[in-house]
Amino acid sequence: DQLKAFKEREDHCRVPQNFPENPALGRWVMVQRRLGRDNKLKKTHTYDRIKLLNDIGFSWDVNGAKGELWMTRYNDLKKFKETEGHCCVPRSYFDDPGLANWVNFQRKQYNYM
Repeated sequence: DQLKAFKEREDHCRVPQNFPENPALGRWVMVQRRLGRDNKLKKTHTYDRIKLLNDIGFSWDVNGAKGELWMTRYNDLKKFKETEGHCCVPRSYFDDPGLANWVNFQRKQYNYM
């Protein structure tokens, strides 16, 4: 139910491992991914449970497709801009350190062009 609620709100199932809003959900999702990656999921889950996760679009790959991850961070930046009025995410942005790292990486990539 918590994962479904997350999916409805965020439109994806890529719950961060260190999800501050619900740390238990972040850890649970991480375990599911690890079990899937190590091919241990079928030993611990019935096919019905695997199907339930698949049916809501559960991301078995922690990073998702690289393009998908990039788009997620881009959308996070758009939300930041709507709230803050600019795109200058500080390197020490504690609300979303992943966004801060992503923006810093984008700036570095731009400088290489």
